[in-house]
Amino acid sequence: MSRNAINGDPLTWGNSHHLTIDWVDRVVADQLGAYKDYSEINEHKNEKAGWEEHLEHLDECGLDVRWWEYEGKGRKDGVLAPLVVCLYEYFNTSWMHVADHEGLVVVTFEYHRNQRRPEGGLGALGFGPREDEIIGYHTVIQRCIEKYGCDPRRVYINGLSYGDMSTMLTVQKYPDEFAGAAFVNGPSSWFNIDRYGCFESMPAIPTMHFRSDDDFTCDGFPFPDHAGIEGWLRNIRSRQTVINRDVWMGQNGCDCTTPQIRTDAYRAFLRYPGAEGKGDTIFVELNRHSHIMPIDNAQLMWDNLFSRYRRADGGGVECLDGSWRADEGAVAMVAGLPAAYVGNARIGLPAAPVILDARDPQPKMSVTYCETECAGSTFYAPVEILKDGFGLDWSYRKNDLSLSEFAEGSADDEITLEDGVITFSCGGRTYELLTNTAIAMIDGRVRDIERPPLTIGGHLMVPVRHVAELLGLFASERNDAIYVCDHPFEMGFTLTRLLREEILPDERYVPVFSVKANPAENGTCEISADRLREGRTLALKIAPDSGYEVDKVAARMNGFEAKADKIGEDEWWVCNVLGDVEVEVTFKPVA
Repeated sequence: MSRNAINGDPLTWGNSHHLTIDWVDRVVADQLGAYKDYSEINEHKNEKAGWEEHLEHLDECGLDVRWWEYEGKGRKDGVLAPLVVCLYEYFNTSWMHVADHEGLVVVTFEYHRNQRRPEGGLGALGFGPREDEIIGYHTVIQRCIEKYGCDPRRVYINGLSYGDMSTMLTVQKYPDEFAGAAFVNGPSSWFNIDRYGCFESMPAIPTMHFRSDDDFTCDGFPFPDHAGIEGWLRNIRSRQTVINRDVWMGQNGCDCTTPQIRTDAYRAFLRYPGAEGKGDTIFVELNRHSHIMPIDNAQLMWDNLFSRYRRADGGGVECLDGSWRADEGAVAMVAGLPAAYVGNARIGLPAAPVILDARDPQPKMSVTYCETECAGSTFYAPVEILKDGFGLDWSYRKNDLSLSEFAEGSADDEITLEDGVITFSCGGRTYELLTNTAIAMIDGRVRDIERPPLTIGGHLMVPVRHVAELLGLFASERNDAIYVCDHPFEMGFTLTRLLREEILPDERYVPVFSVKANPAENGTCEISADRLREGRTLALKIAPDSGYEVDKVAARMNGFEAKADKIGEDEWWVCNVLGDVEVEVTFKPVA
């Protein structure tokens, strides 16, 4: 693989002075190593393509600000142009093409110069801009609106990494000036959102959230240096992205817990419709991506969000285009949950799907947050999914043949053998599935389907992926979930989590973790709560007895060592709680 690519994506950004992370985990090191190719040449490489560079001391903020402007070739005389604000330190040619086609004006800023740490500063890897830096952005934006004749009702903002948090804080300070915001792989986790007071003061505007499955640069990373915890890293990042999305769902009044889903290759778009005047919240999972911007990010933002909204005259936003294409006929299920996602709605099933491993015939009801792929296993669902999920009228009859060699030697209390035939028609063809035998008959001709329908736990089950493939559909299996649609698609880790915890269950799953502090000698340790919701910060008040001082503050989260940061004379924080926490404090005599 080229040194200028990560996971097959072109390397569009690199900035060595951004590498403040000292993790030694192999996966993280591999990601960050690719960014060292950054040079000043990259910063200016697109000037000849039409970008206009500016470096100016702005009295409004008292800072030297560098920015670049681009006016799309598709500008029409007499038409107010939309303005797109980009907060990341590279030129994305994707925005140039969109600007040329749609007649946009684009302004992008250099940043990382005036960053500030959140209060305490040690518990989070993320940070946001100083207020004067945000004022500088706003000053330039207003200039561009006047200079290019932009539509003040159609100003949109987006940011990557540090720019993700910068986008959030800019929208927070100027809540009535943006018609949409997009966030990509940044530190806007619960910790930073809380530290900057965003919960109380964020506006309700349409938002879009890009989160990469293989982006492990998560904020408030609770573990110092451990090898072999790639699964935990992905779990943490996935959790944080869901928390971040939930914040905006609340701001936009999204009361729909079953989103509309659209999938495309290694991407999944989940749209949560917002209340009138507030706009949608769209979550985008980027499977097989790391901490970079997709090369077509501009087109995705424009097509799915920015082109659809503008500021309303009476406040709030108004929708210009209400169309949204979701996957038609998509079916998704999770092992152990007697429900399915069909046509953007949840339906009940008469029995819970199971995963049957070819090497171990015992049905597995679920796989909990691990990255063990489903090689050699099969996802089985009740036969009723043929009708309820795929709209097929099926019938069942006993079969006079006895072809049960497939299951010989693997029968147990869960799997019983009863030869029969499941029949249905689709597309003018007649399908017959022989139970307990990996044979399908299509218009009387024999086909191999690898795994047969089986009676599991007293209920007739069909192998979902194999049946889908017979029908010309595509099925993606990952962990304990499956997604079937009419085009190629591969699920990422976060979508499997959402299917399991939020889309299929009747109530949204919000983890709460236990906290305890072990008794200490020669001092006390007071914890802020004995139970915390995910992503929250645990505060410790530590007081040594007279003649003693703190020797060590140790914390463990789900058995792993976690960071405890001193932020005051007698206060420590354990940030981003994503598991059960145990704290132990030791004291020593004052020297």
